[in-house]
Amino acid sequence: MGLTKSYKDLNIWSKGIDIVLATYQLIKLLPEQEKYSLANQLRKSAISVPSNIAEGWGRGSNNYFLQFLRISKGSLIEDVSVLIKDEEKMINSFIKSLSREKPELKNI
Repeated sequence: MGLTKSYKDLNIWSKGIDIVLATYQLIKLLPEQEKYSLANQLRKSAISVPSNIAEGWGRGSNNYFLQFLRISKGSLIEDVSVLIKDEEKMINSFIKSLSREKPELKNI
């Protein structure tokens, strides 16, 4: 894994820690009714980003490291998707537009 001595030297790991800290700050701003389910989901996916980078690094091979980087990327996408406002509304609109164009997609 190159000349880097530790996963802590990786910029992506450092940015992952920044995401965790920002997520915890954001959770404080959530309405009370969202502080449990949404907050829990955000915490888990945010913490998964730097954790998987570190775990992949610790496995000691490029193949494992790549696998855990992909998992980390998935967690980042999960975090972002939870935060996107009106995502469900947008997805439903998209499904309806596709359903009008292609009848075979009506059962989505």
